[in-house]
Amino acid sequence: LISLLNDVLALPEPLTAVQFQNLEQLPDTPAQRRMVYDLLCVDQRKRTVLVEVQRAGQTWFKDRTLFYASHLLRRQGQAGTGWNYRLQPVYVIAFLNDVLTKKVMQRVALKDEANEVFYDKFGLVFIEMPGFAKTVDQLDTHLDQWLYFLKHAGELETMPTVFKEDVIERAFTM
Repeated sequence: LISLLNDVLALPEPLTAVQFQNLEQLPDTPAQRRMVYDLLCVDQRKRTVLVEVQRAGQTWFKDRTLFYASHLLRRQGQAGTGWNYRLQPVYVIAFLNDVLTKKVMQRVALKDEANEVFYDKFGLVFIEMPGFAKTVDQLDTHLDQWLYFLKHAGELETMPTVFKEDVIERAFTM
């Protein structure tokens, strides 16, 4: 998991450990909806990573993704007058079995009108698995290898040699 998250997020300081968090977030009031995440973890630097796996198309998936991410930011608020508003980073990775952006992978960051990063502690990554069409011989990066594995794991009878002596080999045997 850490290898996959590092390959997808490509952060300057990689994750080295993660702690799994409660997947269910209860609402503040009975009138609000509860949220159930697919995978939620916090790393050694207190960066939150939410991984969503969306098998079917959903009309408002971008909205839902932003809603979930904003909740993860908001829940960092502390009661009292001494809170300094310094937020820990929040990143969302969405693996989609549908077409949302017509790009295999799209990284979204908060940028200003000059395309400069305005806020570097928030990011979204959308990965559209149907668009990933590389063959084993075309896998150029470790992320390519992960995406190939995730897309084809259910149909592979033998492990491709490209995964030999790699963390993906461990995932394959699991």
